[in-house]
Amino acid sequence: MRYGAACLLIFSCTFLSADPLLGAGIDQIRQATDAMNAWLGEGENGDRWRRFLRIDQLQTQVAKGDEADPVEVLAVLAKFRRESAGLQSEQFVAVREALEAWLEARDASPAQALSAWVASAQPEFSPVSEEQVKAARDELVGAAESLDAFLASGPKENRDAWHEYLNWNVLQEQLKSEESVDLDLLGSILLKYYEGHPGLEFVPFVELREALLQYRLLLSAKNDPDIQARFNNQLARLSRDLGGETSVAGVSARLAWLDQLGQTPQIVSRVRSGFDAPNVYFSVAAETVTSGLADDVDDESQVNEMILGTRISGVARTVGKLSARLLPREDKAAIEVTLTGQSNTNTVGRQRPVRIYSRGVTEVFGRKRLFVDDSGIFGEPATAQCTTDNDIYSIRTDGRFASRLIQRVAWNRASQQQRQAERIAARRAEVRVSRLMDSRGEETIRSSNDRLEDEVRRPLKQRNIFPRWVRFWSTDERLHMRALQGRRIQLAADSRPPSMPSHNVNIQVHESMVFNTAVNAMGGFLMTDERARDLVKELTGDVPEELEIRQDEDPWSITFDRTQPLSVRFNGNQVVIAIRGRRFTRGDQVVSSVMQIAASYTIEASEGRVMMVRQGDIDVTYPGVTRQLSLAELANKTFMTRKFEGLFKQEILGEGLDLPERWRNLEDLQLEFTSTDRGWLSMGWN
Repeated sequence: MRYGAACLLIFSCTFLSADPLLGAGIDQIRQATDAMNAWLGEGENGDRWRRFLRIDQLQTQVAKGDEADPVEVLAVLAKFRRESAGLQSEQFVAVREALEAWLEARDASPAQALSAWVASAQPEFSPVSEEQVKAARDELVGAAESLDAFLASGPKENRDAWHEYLNWNVLQEQLKSEESVDLDLLGSILLKYYEGHPGLEFVPFVELREALLQYRLLLSAKNDPDIQARFNNQLARLSRDLGGETSVAGVSARLAWLDQLGQTPQIVSRVRSGFDAPNVYFSVAAETVTSGLADDVDDESQVNEMILGTRISGVARTVGKLSARLLPREDKAAIEVTLTGQSNTNTVGRQRPVRIYSRGVTEVFGRKRLFVDDSGIFGEPATAQCTTDNDIYSIRTDGRFASRLIQRVAWNRASQQQRQAERIAARRAEVRVSRLMDSRGEETIRSSNDRLEDEVRRPLKQRNIFPRWVRFWSTDERLHMRALQGRRIQLAADSRPPSMPSHNVNIQVHESMVFNTAVNAMGGFLMTDERARDLVKELTGDVPEELEIRQDEDPWSITFDRTQPLSVRFNGNQVVIAIRGRRFTRGDQVVSSVMQIAASYTIEASEGRVMMVRQGDIDVTYPGVTRQLSLAELANKTFMTRKFEGLFKQEILGEGLDLPERWRNLEDLQLEFTSTDRGWLSMGWN
């Protein structure tokens, strides 16, 4: 039966057109949607979910079969891709995956469908209104007040120094009236925020920079006689960027321009809906996660308790092993840590005039659950189950009259109460074991969260490059994470990552993640020769000869392009890296032309690490320039080619994994798999 089904599938794929596959995809969407609707039920809550997910719109498209509009389907899919609470339930996931599968099975990609839709839309330009300018000005005033409050929280001399550096008084004067605004003056102030001075990456500075950029752009467009032609050009270029070999950088730049001027909100929204998938995927095998939590336990604690009116004191020694396993969880990753072992006690019970000497053996089983989500690591209180077997080996008295009689009575009473006393002792042992597991768990949680905060969360948030959202979940076999890196106005992935073999550690990164991070961290920034040298040294531990600063050479600088400072292309087992600048200086010479410096590399695993080998020479061009280059541009091209030889080396060998202390035993994991395909870089370690 299975053989016949397999032959039928092969025959269908080989000899029939793609339409049956698309039809099957529509059937999968219909079945998943019907199952979801049945699960949601008929109540108000189900209706709210249907409205939010645009199920009526989806069912209209499903009814069209193979003629369903991929642009409309993308708009629905964008809703299912949101990180709203509850959307991780399997019924929603099934619909989302069916929509993604149908779009991927089409001959034309979603981006190409969007290209045709944009080309046919023919929207009209809406002149920039007074209300838009006023709103942008109010936003800028608010950002200036927030930055000033941030500076006022520090020393006065620091605040005064920033005011002077940023031409603060000039900006305040410009904000008094729109009629007196000098666009060139605003531009010179804006450049201050891109000069790379330490501290300018902090959020209050970034927010003012963005507000100033928006205000200046609207004022410029409002008074630009050629704005209609620029609008038409942006739309044409957007359609072209979507229809060819889709460039996240190009599409992002067009949408940002339209969005900032308040143009074609429907086009902006629809195109973004096609590029709103997660752009980082990470997963770890269960044994890799749990190996860092396995440990031996040997703990000694004092016993001081009252059991059945007898004061018990002594020592308890707990010896055992910690182990861990992953638990299935959709809304967060869950790890269960267990302790199995024995607790041996040697105690003396005192109830005058009797002393009772005993040894106890307690079988211990403790459990603590840890969770991982976008806020960090946290845990539930530990629980324990214990059974105690106590052996009374001696009862003594204080040497009083009739001590033999007293001992005999004490032995009888101890024998009668032993089972009850053992149950009480077991409950007390459970408390001790729970406290032991909580104390060890809290140490793991605190150290992990401290490192996460110090090395990841705080630096990324300060630089405005923390992911828009992060989600963790777990199965019995793997801990998963996916994230969307980029601000609301930026594009992310347009597809799911390609399938890859399962390794101990799997990482898949879309080129949009690199691009968005670069725009937010270095877009428009000035990099001097000294900063370039220091950055390369920080990243690689070495300064190549080409970037060494010599007394007999003029200082140089590059001002990165604001919308496309750095981009990568992942495809065909190659990586293309491109840096784009808009202004270059060398001594007194200034070249204000956009220049791109690019290099193409093959990528492979070599000796357990990533190896990138450059293909050919560095490619230095002036994009869009068709005229003959000036002497200054030619000289700048030659100079930058030589300088960037030091950055784009012939061979680049990556470093190994840098793991937390608890997982250092895994640092011998070897990179075994690399692939670049359809905009995704995939790597796997074993």
